[in-house]
Amino acid sequence: MPTTPSSHSIPNTSTRKRAGDGFATRAIRAGQDPCALTGSTVIPVYQAATFTQDAVGVDKGYDYSRTGNPTRIALERQLADLEGARFGAAFASGMAAIMGACATLRTGDHIVATSDCYGGTYRLFVDVLERYGIATTFVDTSDTSAVRSALQPNTKLLWVETPTNPLELGADIVVHSTDDPALFEVIAHHQNAVGAVPGPQDAYLTIRGAKTLALRMRQHEHNAIAVANWLTTRDDIAEVFYPGLASHPQHELARRQQRGFGDVVSFRVRGGEERAWALAGSTRLFNLAVSLGGVESLICSPSEMPHKTVPAERKTQLGIAPDLLRLSIGLEDVEDLVDDLAAALNATALLAESVA
Repeated sequence: MPTTPSSHSIPNTSTRKRAGDGFATRAIRAGQDPCALTGSTVIPVYQAATFTQDAVGVDKGYDYSRTGNPTRIALERQLADLEGARFGAAFASGMAAIMGACATLRTGDHIVATSDCYGGTYRLFVDVLERYGIATTFVDTSDTSAVRSALQPNTKLLWVETPTNPLELGADIVVHSTDDPALFEVIAHHQNAVGAVPGPQDAYLTIRGAKTLALRMRQHEHNAIAVANWLTTRDDIAEVFYPGLASHPQHELARRQQRGFGDVVSFRVRGGEERAWALAGSTRLFNLAVSLGGVESLICSPSEMPHKTVPAERKTQLGIAPDLLRLSIGLEDVEDLVDDLAAALNATALLAESVA
């Protein structure tokens, strides 16, 4: 009989994984059994577009890499396990994954989404999905009464962007894993039909990176809390935003919901937009770039980079001010990161004085 492609089946539990294994153990072991053919400890990169069948309709679980590739399946099993899910569908980019989650929607459906969502999410919902008759209402999702008021009879998706997305909190889909067979079938069908899947080399590199995720995140957080605390001591910094600070309005929520506080620190610099832009271009170690979670530290202007396409009035409502800067804290020596920011702040100090 023909076998079902493994991208559409419940992922096998690794023989090396036991119930109760910790996050770091699962990141290294889940979906990572040695290669059955060669014994390779590390999952091979199956750089194949097509797979030879034994007979018409009889395969070994794979027929075409867009539908299922062994390296990608290993990644999907690994990420699903880290989320405590049964299913995972890997996409070529975060936006492709978000669109995959929206594959459950149809013309006439309605979305309630968090107001302070990623700029790319806002662009997709407003500029793309609305053209297909799928409307979105943006609300402050920390206000449950506002969410209830926004719900309509045709609301099919509640989109919440939060620092962590555990299924234990009641979500049906996490954008990098799902836990409902029917939803997974829809998303897997979309994944195959659209073809926005990562190549085997991309999947292999993500698998390799995830194995050291726990270790790296501990250092990211160590550096981030040190930078955030240091920024609070500067008179030329108006506000610092980091959930690890007791002063953050959602500090206690973050403590309950997350394993840690992450690597993203944002702050508003005194001196307005001109100084913020000058500072962002003056750092030596913080690269002026958009992204999060890399080993290299990054700095960006949210209003002009990740949220550039968001209308000005909405950015004002969300507090995405022109003087706001966002840091993705990397793994460099934290003393060097602080020195770099200090030098940039000192070099742009006259701009703060001119505004004052």
